[in-house]
Amino acid sequence: MAQKRYLSYLLRIWRVGPEADEWRAMLENASTGERHGFTSPQALHDWIQTQAEKLEYSPAQQPAEVKR
Repeated sequence: MAQKRYLSYLLRIWRVGPEADEWRAMLENASTGERHGFTSPQALHDWIQTQAEKLEYSPAQQPAEVKR
């Protein structure tokens, strides 16, 4: 099985708690619909870092740049 060279996610961020002092985030894999929930910015960062370290680098397989 070929390794993925990039991942695409939809990121949702919101506040919860009595004074909206708690932080939540969810990443949804754009290809599979798999969801991952997070309760802190650090947990989100750590998970993304782990996923990025698993990717195989190949300049020829990078997603096209969005031009604005």
